[in-house]
Order: sequence, then C-alpha cells, then structure tokens
Amino acid sequence: MAHDLIITPFDTLKQRAQIAPGQFGSTKRLLKYAIRHEGFSSLFRSFPVTLLMNAPQAAALVCVNESLKILYRPKDGHHFMSYFTCAAIAGAFTSVITIPFDNIRTRLQTQNFYAESRSINFSAYAPNSGLSAKFKDFAMSIKYRNILDTIMTIQREE
Repeated sequence: MAHDLIITPFDTLKQRAQIAPGQFGSTKRLLKYAIRHEGFSSLFRSFPVTLLMNAPQAAALVCVNESLKILYRPKDGHHFMSYFTCAAIAGAFTSVITIPFDNIRTRLQTQNFYAESRSINFSAYAPNSGLSAKFKDFAMSIKYRNILDTIMTIQREE
C-alpha cells in the first residue's frame, strides 16, 4: 500500500506525459500544471483502483508462480530457466486478469487531457515552446467521477 501511495502520482504524470510527449518540456512543468489546474488530489485520483488492482494481482502472481513450480518439476531440479518460465507465465496470467483495472486507472489518470473547445495558455508553463498553438482546442473536463462511474461510462460508450 505504501508503494502504491508513492508510485501513483508518478504514474499519473507518466501517463499524461505519454499523451502529450514533450509538450510540457519537463516533468516539473507538468506537475505544476496539474496541481494548479486540477489540484493536488488529481495526482491520487486513481489510487483506489490501483489498490484494488495491485493487491489481488500480487496474490495471484505468487499463487500461480508457486503452483507452476510444483507442477513443472524438471528431473535435474529447478534452474534459472524453469524459474524464469514459471514467473513469465504467472506474470502473463495476472496481467490478463488486471487489464480491466489498468484501463480504468489510466482513464482516471488522464481524463482531464481530452480535447474540448476551450483554449489554455501554456506559455507560463513552457515559455517559447509554442504550446498555446499546439493545444488550442485543449480543455479540462471531468469525465469520470469515480471507479463505478468509469466502468459504467466505458460500458455505455464502447
């Protein structure tokens, strides 16, 4: 839980930087923008779903990995490749079952980066970068209120 509390804001900034690569010039400018326009809590908006995703994922990873190591017993004993193979299969399995949570988390983290019709002046965050022109139609809008609303919106729209 402490890990998720520390990583969630960084993951939020990473997701937003991937949406607009290089547009803010630095992580510091992106952080400044997010806090000024959305508030400090915007960095932790996805924390509940991160907890819901990571706790079962870690438990499933350990269970599947240990089960595979018991089922797959090489005659000459376990070695690097057998451990690696079991861990890779367990990781792939748990990734598949956490994809819906990851999708919800990403949408909560990036929801304010949807193009709308309002212009934002980025010159204060990245002078001489031409951001105002690049993001002329960029606006802030809360699309998802919480985890349940995110699930219902995804179901309704897709």
